[in-house]
Amino acid sequence: MATGLKFRFYGYIMLAVLLITGLLNIYFRGIPFSWKFFTEGHWGSLVSLKVILFLSMIMISLFHDQFVGRKAIQEIGNNRQLKLIASWTGRILLIISLVMAYIGVLLSRGG
Repeated sequence: MATGLKFRFYGYIMLAVLLITGLLNIYFRGIPFSWKFFTEGHWGSLVSLKVILFLSMIMISLFHDQFVGRKAIQEIGNNRQLKLIASWTGRILLIISLVMAYIGVLLSRGG
C-alpha cells in the first residue's frame, strides 16, 4: 500500500503524458479530428477503442485511488472485501494497459 501511495502521483503524470502524446500523434499524422474518422474505417475504430480504454483506465484508477484506497487506509482492521476490490481493479488496469499497448503496436504498423 505504501508503494502505491508513493508512486500514485507519477502514475497520474504518466497518464497526462500519454494523453498529450496521443493527441500529438494524431496531429502530426495529419489525421482529421472528426466524428467521421473515428467511426469509419479500421484505423479510426482502433483509435476509438484505444480512447475508450484510456478513459476507462482513468476512471478505474480514480475509483481505485480515491474510494477503495482511501477507505482501506482509514479502516484499521483487515477488510478482505476492500483488498479484493483493490486487487481486482489492479488486475483490470493491467489488462487494459496490455490491450492498449497491443493496439498501439497495431496502429504504428498500419492497423
